[in-house]
Amino acid sequence: MKFSSDDLELLEKIPKFTPPFCKTKEMAWEEISNHIEEEKIILNSSKRYYYIISMAVAASILIFFSIWFFYPTKSSSTIIASTNTLKNIDLPDKSQVVLNNTSKIELVEFSEQKRKVILLGEAFFTVTQGPEYIVECGNNSILVLGTEFNVFYRDSIFKVECFSGNVKVTFANGSSELLSKGELISNEKTDSFLKSTKTDTIASPRWIKGEFNYNAELLENVFDEIERQYGKKIEYQSKNKRFYTGYFRKSNLQETLEIVCIPMGLKYSVQGDTVKILE
Repeated sequence: MKFSSDDLELLEKIPKFTPPFCKTKEMAWEEISNHIEEEKIILNSSKRYYYIISMAVAASILIFFSIWFFYPTKSSSTIIASTNTLKNIDLPDKSQVVLNNTSKIELVEFSEQKRKVILLGEAFFTVTQGPEYIVECGNNSILVLGTEFNVFYRDSIFKVECFSGNVKVTFANGSSELLSKGELISNEKTDSFLKSTKTDTIASPRWIKGEFNYNAELLENVFDEIERQYGKKIEYQSKNKRFYTGYFRKSNLQETLEIVCIPMGLKYSVQGDTVKILE
């Protein structure tokens, strides 16, 4: 009987095998062959066992990291856009946020059941499909499943503009409004919330491109935005409420001040990081 090289290797692994003298040559070779076949079965079974275990471990690791990547944590983290800076944020669920100057967003929860953030300032959201998505602004909140919308929340001013899909806005008093594409709701000019429809069809808010349009906007709010965009302290006091209708594009501070101040009959003085507005 002839043995292959693999059989000979297995034969060497059989510990202290000695053919018994009471058996014939043919019986001894048969016993050796049986030992070789048994060793093959044991080794093949071990290989299959370790292969199955290895594949199970690899699959478990893949599932763990997939869950961690898409819905990594319920612990919160905070992202801040400093003065004169826009910040683009990729969220764990592949949603995106553009954070305006001096704005802050807190990522409260991103799980398979819920997505929740808290916003102070202004941000434009592009939300992917998935579990409910909640944006909290003080005692107000926005519920969305998949859409694009802009949120402004500074001091007591709260406004939401929907650019695609639908969002549900819930206010501090418990009332709510459903916004569709092109609709805006705000308490900017009154003590109550007013719903309106935008006349333009832009795909995203103009501030992302450094453009700012105003229609009968409280002049103090315009100067507040200039202050945030240029990182300067603007000192302005007026006995009467004044409103500004116009436009400026973020370029240089002097040009912006002239665009806003000249039509309003105002003068300005720049002293270091402070701008004084004079009537």
